Amino acid sequence: MALSPDIVGMTYTYPDYYEVGSQQIRQYAEAVKCADPSHFDEAAARDLGHSSVLAPLTFIAVFGLRAQMAFFAHANIPIEEEEIVQVEQGLRMFAPIKAGDRLYCHIRLDS
Repeated sequence: MALSPDIVGMTYTYPDYYEVGSQQIRQYAEAVKCADPSHFDEAAARDLGHSSVLAPLTFIAVFGLRAQMAFFAHANIPIEEEEIVQVEQGLRMFAPIKAGDRLYCHIRLDS
């Protein structure tokens, strides 16, 4: 299904935050085979200067999909998760994601 060019330029701010949990990070890291101790062990994360376990970089996809689906609903685009094919996406991260963080999402459709 082709999307209307009318959605280019739209912005959307997800209306809630996503709170990151230690166990979520551990389960995600295990699932994607990220074996770095900082994803599992708080002491290892502290050794790197962080207060709790660190999420793998791709962990943001967990919240990103939720925000994307909310954007589509907001734009009245009837689409299912399995129909999404992303060609290009940019993310701005200002600090590592760690347990206890609250993530917020602002979407801007450039093309």
